[in-house]
Amino acid sequence: KARSRAGGHFFLSTNKDSPPNNGAILNIAHIIKHVMSSATEAELAALYIMAKEAIYVRIILEEMGHTQPPTPMQTDNACAEGVVNSKIQPKRTKAMNMRFHWLRDRQCQEQFRILETR
Repeated sequence: KARSRAGGHFFLSTNKDSPPNNGAILNIAHIIKHVMSSATEAELAALYIMAKEAIYVRIILEEMGHTQPPTPMQTDNACAEGVVNSKIQPKRTKAMNMRFHWLRDRQCQEQFRILETR
């Protein structure tokens, strides 16, 4: 079966526009269960999976006394970054899974900062 895959790694760094990678503290590789209709939708699913895990890391760090700025998340898909940052309004948002709109909400709450890798 053709399935989309999501992968990412988490690392602790400084609060900069382009944070330097100083070694992973958590690696995730995941097969997306649902069939995605486009590359953008697959990237949004991957961002959602990573953001869901990042919430736990953020909570742990805050409980240890380390206040957290918006967590930067990078994607290599300009359309996915545009959808989350509300720069692009897809024609078929009704068909998109509601979980992906959760990313927009968390971005507005300043928990995440979605960036496009150039």
